[in-house]
Amino acid sequence: GVVMQRPVLLSWKLSWDLLTEPLEVSRNSLSLSRADTLTITTVFDAAKEGTVAVRDASGQLVRAFARGTIAAGVSRWTWDGANEHGAPVAPGVYFVSLHAGGVRKVRSVAVVP
Repeated sequence: GVVMQRPVLLSWKLSWDLLTEPLEVSRNSLSLSRADTLTITTVFDAAKEGTVAVRDASGQLVRAFARGTIAAGVSRWTWDGANEHGAPVAPGVYFVSLHAGGVRKVRSVAVVP
């Protein structure tokens, strides 16, 4: 008979960028009176130059979490509803944004009193 031999897999690479969403936000609302926090998570298979930030509805920067190189793998930041100076933001809709290596993702968060 004929013997069939499967090809040998010599190497492979798993790309996290293809398997996971590069930006995740743990919740879509934040209560200032309950002292809520939310977790911002990025996932990349290689380090990328970029930013992770929170902006208000007018596009103004409220708080920057990463500027420059965002590490490969999983990176996490916690937002407590405070601006760059540590003061609580006003209630309203805010946007968590990731701009890195050609990736542009935005998630909205409602901040309530």
